[in-house]
Amino acid sequence: MTERAVQRAAVKALEGMGWEVTVTSIPRRAYQQLTGLPDLYCTHLGKKKQVWIEVKAGGKKIEPGSEQDRWLTRTAASGALCIVIDSVDDLLDKLERMGCL
Repeated sequence: MTERAVQRAAVKALEGMGWEVTVTSIPRRAYQQLTGLPDLYCTHLGKKKQVWIEVKAGGKKIEPGSEQDRWLTRTAASGALCIVIDSVDDLLDKLERMGCL
């Protein structure tokens, strides 16, 4: 499954569970301005949760030491919930483990 397809399926699943989803994916030409920013920012008012989500194509990982890795590490260290997913099943599993379902 492509990254775009995973992202579309994740947005649909999240919105179906009452999450407000902001897609932060940006075109390649604007990439340098926001290097490392995850693909999705999600909030759930009822659960009082916020989650940053980086979407990867099935089986792909973030490169250690990359801008994405540094952004997520720094943001998680500040107390934010950050996850990397490669499928809707992965999304649901990680949200459940973080107490967000």
